[in-house]
Amino acid sequence: MRVYMRAFLFFLCVCSVSLLIMPFSVAHAGGVTWKRDALLFVPNSINATLLVGANSVADSLLIVRDRIMLRVPEGRTFSLVWRYARPGRFINDGGLPECSVDRTGNHIRINGPKTITLYFSALPCPL
Repeated sequence: MRVYMRAFLFFLCVCSVSLLIMPFSVAHAGGVTWKRDALLFVPNSINATLLVGANSVADSLLIVRDRIMLRVPEGRTFSLVWRYARPGRFINDGGLPECSVDRTGNHIRINGPKTITLYFSALPCPL
């Protein structure tokens, strides 16, 4: 019985560690809609905490180290806000501006259909 208990505990430890090191991912065929504003933490060198805007929609969202890869379906939008006194830049491969700053932070709005990768720079946006 003790051997089975140890094997089970080992299995639980392996599963727990696997969940900790896996990238965060959301994928759903019909898209995922954020009904309310929600915080999104990106654990990179600058530990960016972003705000996903209410009614944002993504078919997929994957966070890997220092970047977010997402796909926005046609006719939908996805918005992020980097809320700090001197927010960093949204470096991206979708041709969108890195900086769109107002008093609440740096905003990026992605209109679908678009697949985009966002990187984060600690270099602050000009105010």
